[in-house]
Amino acid sequence: MKDRLPQTEFHIYGEGNAKPDLVQLVHELGLEEKVRFFGLLSTTEIAEVMANADLGVVPKRADSFGDEAYSTKIMEFMSLGVPVVVSSTKIDRFYFNDSVVRFFESGNPAALAEAIVEVLQNNEQRRRMIANALEYAGQNSWNRRKGDYLELVDSLCRGNSASGGPAKTTAEDRSPMDRILY
Repeated sequence: MKDRLPQTEFHIYGEGNAKPDLVQLVHELGLEEKVRFFGLLSTTEIAEVMANADLGVVPKRADSFGDEAYSTKIMEFMSLGVPVVVSSTKIDRFYFNDSVVRFFESGNPAALAEAIVEVLQNNEQRRRMIANALEYAGQNSWNRRKGDYLELVDSLCRGNSASGGPAKTTAEDRSPMDRILY
């Protein structure tokens, strides 16, 4: 990728347990000019950084957590008109399709690199993804979907399932997640 996209920089924001190892790896690979690390930013600052990005990358693992955890970062990039390269996980395949994001095989660095290069070098694909993603984000914004969410919460508070019928009442009918108290 270094030779195929000579002007590209990869920015990583925030703190975390993996940061020292990532900094060391970047040093060992001699990529200090291409991979830059930044600290924590305020919500306003990170929104500005995201809006000015050429590409968003969401490289989740397709494991028990990553397969089920919805990343709001994808919708944030989409609503800002930034194309997104996303790990192929169950949850992301459920909500998104190839017209709004570019999927790559989770845990496969070569597939990630290929997806990044493809989106950055294909202007028509990038324009199409941005237009489709902006439409998708608009159709699924809080202003458009809050009624559905509030209706679901109200039905659960009334003891009804989301379909309007009685809630599950026997332990055999409930999944382990139904028994978790919040």
